[in-house]
Amino acid sequence: MTRAARRRCLVATAIALPLFLLSCSFGVGGLTKNEWHGDVPHYETFGKRVMDGEVPYHNFYLEYPPGALPAFVAPAAISAHHYVKTFKWLMAGLGCLTLVTTAIVLALLGAGPGRLALGLGAIVVAPALLGHVYLNRYDPWPALLVSLALLCLLLPRVRIAFGLLGLAFTAKIYAAAALPVAALRVWRTRGRRELVGAASVLAGVCAVVALPFAVVAFGGIGFSFYTQSTRPLQTESLGASLLLVADRLGLYDANMTAGKASSVDLAGTLPSVVGVLTSIVVAAAVLAVAWAYFRGVNDRERTVTAFAAAVTGYVALFKVFSPQYLTWLVPLVPLVWGRRGRWATPVFLLVLLLTQIELYGFTPVHGVPGTNLIVGETRAWLPWVLLLRNLLLVGVFWLLLRELRPATVPSREAAAPAGRGAARGSCSDPTGARSPSSSAAARPG
Repeated sequence: MTRAARRRCLVATAIALPLFLLSCSFGVGGLTKNEWHGDVPHYETFGKRVMDGEVPYHNFYLEYPPGALPAFVAPAAISAHHYVKTFKWLMAGLGCLTLVTTAIVLALLGAGPGRLALGLGAIVVAPALLGHVYLNRYDPWPALLVSLALLCLLLPRVRIAFGLLGLAFTAKIYAAAALPVAALRVWRTRGRRELVGAASVLAGVCAVVALPFAVVAFGGIGFSFYTQSTRPLQTESLGASLLLVADRLGLYDANMTAGKASSVDLAGTLPSVVGVLTSIVVAAAVLAVAWAYFRGVNDRERTVTAFAAAVTGYVALFKVFSPQYLTWLVPLVPLVWGRRGRWATPVFLLVLLLTQIELYGFTPVHGVPGTNLIVGETRAWLPWVLLLRNLLLVGVFWLLLRELRPATVPSREAAAPAGRGAARGSCSDPTGARSPSSSAAARPG
C-alpha cells in the first residue's frame, strides 16, 4: 500500500465514520428511536438466560447457531436494564469496524477518491436505506467477520482468514458461500499444504464453538440445525415473490403459514418444489462464481469480486430471504469496480430502499403464538415490490458475475493477432519474416 493510498484511506475513513453514525441515529429504528425493535427483545431473553447460568439448547430452545451467542449475551453483560439501546450501539460499533475494514481493503486495491467515495458512501447510507433491520438484528456481527476474513485473505494471512470464516459460519451459514473462492485463492497462490492448514484452522474454530453444546445438548443443537436447514419457502424470497404475484393475477392460490423459525412462509406442494429448485440454483450460482474465478488470474480485484458475487448469489436465489440478509452484502458489493461492477452498487442501494418499503407491506401480518395460523393479509402492492426487489438483486449478482468473466478467457479476436504476431517472429512463419534480433543473430560474427 502506497503512502498516498494510506492517506486517502485515513481521510475517507475519518469523514465516513461520523456520517455512518448519523445514518444509524436518525433512520427508522435507529439509535435515537425507541420503536421498531425487531428481534432484539427476542435476543434479550436469550442473553439474560445465559447470564442467569442456563445453557442454550439444553435449558432452552435456541433457533440460532452457537456463533450468534456473543451478540446476544454481550448487551446483557454490559447493561441488562438497557438491553435494546446497548444492542443497537453494539451493532453500530460493529458497523464502524466493518467500514474501517472496507476502507483498508479499498486502499489495498489502490482505490482512487471516486472509488473510495462510492464504496464507503454506500456503507454510510445503508442503515438509513435498509431501515430498522440493520441495527435491530445481529447480522452486522457475521458481516464484520466475513469482511475481516476477506482482508486477511488479501494480505495474505490465510489461516486467520479461514479461522474468521469458520467463526462467521457458526454465526450465519452464508459464510460457506465464500469458501470455494477462498480455497481456490489459497490453493493457487500458496499451495496445497497451506490450504490444508487453513482448512484445519476453519474446522478447529467450528469445533471449538459448536462442540461444547453438542456434548451437553446434542439433541437440542441438532434440532436447531434441523429446523433451520428444513425451512420452507419464505415469502420474501425470489421463488415466493413469483408465486405471490401469480396469486394476485389469479393463477395460483397462495397459502401463508407461520414458520418454526419465526418467519412467514408459503405452504403447499408447489412452494416445496420451488424451495428445492432454488436451493439447487443457489449451489449452481456459487459454483459458477468459483468456476469463473478459477479460469482467471488470482489478483486482489478478482478475489474481491468473486467474494461479493458468491454471497450475493446466495442471498438473491435462496429459498429463505429475510431483509436483514442484505446487511451481509453492504461491505462486499461496494468493493467491486470495473465497467459492470461499478453499476452494481447503485442498483444494490435501490434494493436496500425497496426492502425498507416492502417491510411496511408485512405490517398487518403476524403469527398466532403456538399455532401455524396467520392473522392479517399482505397489502396488494407488496408482491410487486418484492418481485422488483428480488429481480434487481439478481441483476446485481449478474453484474458481479459478468465482471469476473471478461478477465477469464481472452476473446478470439484478441488472441488471433497475438498468435499471428508471434508466428511471424518464429522460424515457422510462412512469409519467412524474421525479427530484428533473429536477423542479427543470423549474420556471421
